[in-house]
Amino acid sequence: MLTSLVATAILGQSASTPKVAPVKTFPGIRIVSAVAATSGAKFAVGLENGNVRIMNGTNYTTLFNLAGHPGPAYGLAFSPDGKLLATGDETGRIWIWNVANGQKVRELPRDKGHQRGIQSLTFSRDNKRIASVGKDDVIHVWNVSGGNPTVSMKGMGANFFGVGFASTGGLVTGTLLEGMRIYNAGTGALASTVTMKPMAGANNLSVNNAGTLAVTAGRDGSAVVHNLATRAQAAKFRNHQDWVLFTAFTPNGKYVFTSSNDMTISLGAVANSQRVATIQGASMVGSPLAVTGDGKLLVTSDDGDNLKLYTITPAQPAAAAPAPRRRR
Repeated sequence: MLTSLVATAILGQSASTPKVAPVKTFPGIRIVSAVAATSGAKFAVGLENGNVRIMNGTNYTTLFNLAGHPGPAYGLAFSPDGKLLATGDETGRIWIWNVANGQKVRELPRDKGHQRGIQSLTFSRDNKRIASVGKDDVIHVWNVSGGNPTVSMKGMGANFFGVGFASTGGLVTGTLLEGMRIYNAGTGALASTVTMKPMAGANNLSVNNAGTLAVTAGRDGSAVVHNLATRAQAAKFRNHQDWVLFTAFTPNGKYVFTSSNDMTISLGAVANSQRVATIQGASMVGSPLAVTGDGKLLVTSDDGDNLKLYTITPAQPAAAAPAPRRRR
């Protein structure tokens, strides 16, 4: 086991290029998943013991410990408005929690859901729906208000990994078979497929906060950023020696973190496909990744799978929405 995580900046970068530095480790808090709220400093992590913690990224304290899952919750998702957290575990259970008080709001009906564990979760951009990816190679779309799935998509050997809603409303997922698929979230019809070279299918997928870009985690050590409007490749990173397993955009969509079972985490710039920083000593099974909504903190794990936090300087928050014009 490596004794520490080391963040290395790549030489020749400008002062505006983000740098990462370790700020806090939580020994014994072994995580399997991480997610951040789309704004502010809150984040959540799923632990090996089945608990989920909602935490404050400003002072690194636990706000709520969510207990009850009988197995690890690999699926985590905040609603875009930050009011709800969805958690999905190895038994196929999907629970929805109130972020303000840590209370469970409801459980989605497991008998109508996945036959195996939950791999990933996401909320629609209007906060009204949840999409779940199961290890049974099925995607379900649910109403947050409850009830059975409104639509389901079967991979039939595609092997779905990761899920997100595009700004256009389409449902984006990574596949081991081709690389990426986009479905109609209302009907479940396949709208588009992006095929990458053989043996380079996606182990995971993330969509940026704006819903305009997706990044796929490749089996060939690469990560590809896709423009969701045109399906064109926007960037490609070749920063790992083994499978890429986790990905995360910074809130402004300008940079991408990737982790691999080569025990490194890389930070790359979407604008030019260049690596700008490397973190050594990450988990050999891939470190979960999340960036807080204020763009100041990377949430991940070390080579012992302990929760590890890094500062990002300068911060990379999403651009502020333009102020409405006053009528004269």
